[in-house]
Amino acid sequence: MTIEDGFCLAELIDGVDGDFAAAFRRLEALRLTRAARVHLESCAIWHRLLHAEGVGRDVRSATLADWDEAHMFDCLSLCRRPDTAKCTLRLSTRSANE
Repeated sequence: MTIEDGFCLAELIDGVDGDFAAAFRRLEALRLTRAARVHLESCAIWHRLLHAEGVGRDVRSATLADWDEAHMFDCLSLCRRPDTAKCTLRLSTRSANE
């Protein structure tokens, strides 16, 4: 999350012409949703995928067998590649105080 935050913050600062206070306020608003998604998905993966038993394990194995590398990278893209276009777009369509 730290690397993603830094990258997103740089884009936000650039989008407000160096207004650091406005950029940090927007980062706070955007980060909550991103961090919550990472946390919730991690919990789901831990309980439902890594420690599946019985028929749940069979379903997991069959599902994962159908996933190719492109699908896996797409699933992980939020964690590994921040959506900076969305950060910039949200910043430019709302006031800095929101």
